[in-house]
Amino acid sequence: MTSIERALKAAAALGPGPLAAYAVHRLKLATGWLRIRTPGRAWSAWALADLLEPSVPGSPEAYALFRSERSFPRFFFDGSAPRLPIPARQARSSADAILRGSLVKFTGSAPRPGFPPQAWNVVVGPSGETRWIPSDRHWSTYDLGRLGVDARLLWEPSRFGWVLPLARAFRATRDLRYAEGFWRLWESWADENPPNAGVQWASGQEVALRLLALVVALYAFAPAWRKRPGRVAALAQAVLIHARRIPPTLGYARAQGNNHVLSEAAGLYTAGVLFPEARDAARWRHTGRRLFVEGLQRQVFADGGYIQHSTNYHRLALQLGLWMARLGSVNEDPLTREAIALLGRLTRGLANFVDASTGGAVHFGPDDGSDLFAFDPDLTVDSRPTLQAASRLFLGEPLLASGPWDELAVWLGIPSASKSRARRMKKAGRSERAVAPIMPDAGLVRLNGRNTWGCMRAAHFRSRPGHSDQLHVDLWWRGRNVALDPGSYLYQAPAPWEGGFGEAGLHNTLTVDGADPMERAGPFLWLDWAQAELLGQWNSAGGSIQAAAAEHHGYRSIIHRRTLVRAGESWWIVADDLLGPGRHRATAGWNLPDLPWSSRGGTIRLRSRRGEIGLSVEGGTVSIYRAGKCVKGEPPPEASPRWGWRSGTYGRMEPALRVVFEQEGPLPMRIVSRFELGGGRQAEPKIEWMPPGKGPAAVARVRLGKTTLEIAEA
Repeated sequence: MTSIERALKAAAALGPGPLAAYAVHRLKLATGWLRIRTPGRAWSAWALADLLEPSVPGSPEAYALFRSERSFPRFFFDGSAPRLPIPARQARSSADAILRGSLVKFTGSAPRPGFPPQAWNVVVGPSGETRWIPSDRHWSTYDLGRLGVDARLLWEPSRFGWVLPLARAFRATRDLRYAEGFWRLWESWADENPPNAGVQWASGQEVALRLLALVVALYAFAPAWRKRPGRVAALAQAVLIHARRIPPTLGYARAQGNNHVLSEAAGLYTAGVLFPEARDAARWRHTGRRLFVEGLQRQVFADGGYIQHSTNYHRLALQLGLWMARLGSVNEDPLTREAIALLGRLTRGLANFVDASTGGAVHFGPDDGSDLFAFDPDLTVDSRPTLQAASRLFLGEPLLASGPWDELAVWLGIPSASKSRARRMKKAGRSERAVAPIMPDAGLVRLNGRNTWGCMRAAHFRSRPGHSDQLHVDLWWRGRNVALDPGSYLYQAPAPWEGGFGEAGLHNTLTVDGADPMERAGPFLWLDWAQAELLGQWNSAGGSIQAAAAEHHGYRSIIHRRTLVRAGESWWIVADDLLGPGRHRATAGWNLPDLPWSSRGGTIRLRSRRGEIGLSVEGGTVSIYRAGKCVKGEPPPEASPRWGWRSGTYGRMEPALRVVFEQEGPLPMRIVSRFELGGGRQAEPKIEWMPPGKGPAAVARVRLGKTTLEIAEA
């Protein structure tokens, strides 16, 4: 493909509106307009009085008194907030780790040295190398693609996610160490990052998320600062300076058309609502609310899916919705009914990606670890707090029984379930949520057992794909992810890790002749989208046997059709059919947990505390990889050093097992994979197969015991 052809395809993938908005943003950068609109000055050069209405006193003492004597807008919590549903020792544990210097919650990077950190703009790369990015220039002069490091790693500590654990510990104990710890961190950060200078100011979204954290700090630590008016004034000044940074680059956020615009809208709205004394408060409030509602209208699919095809960003969008809805509600400015309905859809949509017993979620699409409400840095992979709060607020009842995951709802001031409802859910012993078996817009088919569930990607894309993961299958059993999505790792990394884990050849799917069905044109851009079509979903009476089938056309003249079958609680069967002309080589791969294993022939068995996990394949050759090395069999031509790795959290890799089956021959071709969960040689389902390409699925009939699922006549 020529560079002109690639550029035309990229323009078509982005769309004319976003492309024009991005072009205008680049023009503003090139002409210096953004530098003029966001002047770089020392903190001391920003007089508080210049940020406020003329009638508002600008001295720290007078301003703090002004704030305390008036009936100012409400936040989610105050001094009379209910007790948290966690023991104080748990709150202390994560906060004390922060006071010891552990500020990075999701990455494999070393914690910042000392407390406070000696340098906020230092990042540790994937090979352990350290890179310092000086903050001595205006933010607009930095090219984020040429920093030599992944900017997301640099930004994480400066999102101030550490505010929440400190605020939690202070609320639970009233120990002033946590309030003082925040202040020392804030002063350290501010000294190194003056307004609009350095990479920490380069992204409007990062500025907005930091603004939200500063607001939490202002309200959470207010009881400790009754005699420290200077701190109240300094934080208010910081919030207003952050808010002023956001509007000049809203065009870039609109060009992204995703969580960027939601984050920046929430930042503007928050500053406008909580600081009505600011000169620009009314404009911030109006603009933030309007952009957020418009963003929901454009980004939420009819089935509850999210525009970025990413579980993690889906959760972030829902968290921002919780923030906006509660802040508006407590200040008599509720979101529209349509917006609340859209957030309700997002809630049910997220439930389809989450294991209710553990809170673990499928790592579909890009996953940079974003978590607006990370009260406990060790539990950022738990989506239950978000689901519980969102279902209470947007659906009118909780999707989960009561538990520690109710903490977020308490912070947000969301009423708890009625006692009768809580008793019913506790008696049920598990989630009563009803998950939709099919999300056609999001591209998800889900099959559910009592102790096992699985889902398959089958998207007909109307917005940019996140990963090349068509027909990927994720399997869960007794709360454990047994067939894994590899995650993302990094958005920018040196070879061989460039691109992270986005390609089809790293997912639980199949590739043809070693090629990807889509072409990668950047960290967040795919060309020649592989479009999938759901062919059907079937259930036996009582639901003990289920099946689904889908196909995609990414290989043009070749169709990849996949049938997924759940038989009871122990068996999953996946049949991959390749249909079309000619002779081809198919490579199917499965990512499995890094557990003790044994192999004989085409069968691999893993030993876990929950029981044995077996995977077998019919036909072809088998090779097994761990941590980038082939530990059994002969590598196929497209073998990758990224095989046998997964990224459960952004920036960190951990070993996994990748089992690869390769088969070559004329089409049509079929590869069948069987998962047996629990061992014990349980009764195997009897399957009557259809010839490849005949009927909507590879199977005609599935029998397990006395139950039969009929799909088509044999």
